[in-house]
Amino acid sequence: MWANVIKPAGEQPEPFCRVQNQDVGDLAEHVTCSDADGELHYCWSWGDPIAPVRHVEAAAEWVAYALRLKDPAP
Repeated sequence: MWANVIKPAGEQPEPFCRVQNQDVGDLAEHVTCSDADGELHYCWSWGDPIAPVRHVEAAAEWVAYALRLKDPAP
């Protein structure tokens, strides 16, 4: 996996983390942070929470799982 924090210029001032599977460039996600239920969470690009920011390891595991390359069928 490859990750980079990006701070866009212009209309979208909020930074995000782009996480990409190095083996398959199309498998990528933009992870943001937002308040969910009164606590700051890492969120998927569509806004659903991944995990609270205090559980960074769990969030990283979920993102890595989502971006993994599935084993080809035999």
